[in-house]
Amino acid sequence: MNNLCFGHKKLDIDLWTPEFVHLSKCCLYNDEVKLPIEDVIAHNWDLTYLNNYYLSQQKMVPFSNAICKGFSKCPVGDLEDNIIDSVNVNQCKCNLKCYMCPGTPYVDDKIKDLYFNVLKSFKGKHLKTLALTNSGEPFFWKKETFEFLNEIDSSFCENLNIITNGTLLEPEDIKHLELIQASSGVKIHVVVSMSGITPETYKIMHCNSAFEKVKRNILLLRDASLLDHVNVVLSKNNIHEIYDIIHFWQNENVALEVLTIRGVETDIIENHPDFNAFKAGFALECRVLN
Repeated sequence: MNNLCFGHKKLDIDLWTPEFVHLSKCCLYNDEVKLPIEDVIAHNWDLTYLNNYYLSQQKMVPFSNAICKGFSKCPVGDLEDNIIDSVNVNQCKCNLKCYMCPGTPYVDDKIKDLYFNVLKSFKGKHLKTLALTNSGEPFFWKKETFEFLNEIDSSFCENLNIITNGTLLEPEDIKHLELIQASSGVKIHVVVSMSGITPETYKIMHCNSAFEKVKRNILLLRDASLLDHVNVVLSKNNIHEIYDIIHFWQNENVALEVLTIRGVETDIIENHPDFNAFKAGFALECRVLN
């Protein structure tokens, strides 16, 4: 499993407004620093400049306990020796309002031009991994996304990670992705978020009725060697399906990542007998999101 891009050599570029770029590292939401967009454009999205600016604003970078398994702090000195080789580019436009998602903080289409200009700026950067996107839906602007993907080649990155809810993809889009992977020299890893294994629970979790379509797309992506894994976010609304979710996707030879969200439902989930039995009985990664 590619597991996207975690660690010191990864930089998150979050595009919440057209005025500022938000930079973060270490899989956190509390280490974010803000940089005026005109400064970034003036430096042509240079990753060394972005990383140095981030470091200049951080004396100590707190780590997520779930990622670092007991290490609470990471001195900035540990980050300075690392060249950025992986980038997540996050925009906030999405076609769904999922139960477990904080929502879209900004909805102006000015973000669209900025987002694609950022992606195109990585031509020639030879990244290990370029990821779209941890927050919005990368196929919200499907026409423009495929126009960008048609241009991508190994000078952009070795790996392209796409995190999607899967509702906007059609079979012909998956064939198109397969052709892009074959011709570009870039390995595509698609992650699909699907947090229910019945139409009823899926609708509660994703506020959408495209259950059968998303399930079909996951299997098509698997058959096209594009699927990395399915993300399952646990909540009080779907914890009762955890065994059915696991068994269904294991039978389909589909990898899973099971996530919990630190917050008001943590105690409900972690004290649920099905959750404890799940952790004891399955060797699946279970990651906590702050």
